[in-house]
Amino acid sequence: SEEQLKVIFNEVGIKGEVIGCTDVLRFKKAIQSVPRGCEIKEWIRLRKPLNEPDNLKYVILDDDSDMLLEQSNNFINVNHYCGLSPKDVYKATEILNS
Repeated sequence: SEEQLKVIFNEVGIKGEVIGCTDVLRFKKAIQSVPRGCEIKEWIRLRKPLNEPDNLKYVILDDDSDMLLEQSNNFINVNHYCGLSPKDVYKATEILNS
């Protein structure tokens, strides 16, 4: 949850703002599996300002790997056990500064 992330970020010294969490669509649609990338795409769609360009800069840091092809340049698959590595942080910085 958003509150859990805020607590974790504070405990490990991450200075940043948690602006929300994705809805879990994959369990709401029991008929078929919904990729994690769809949940992220929907979250962005619902929060993106109308005048925001389509080339929105963002990074997906996730230990799931079922992202959409269109998200591949924004996705960093983090280790579910270790979390972010220095290499992940470097790559995220490169994506956001490109």
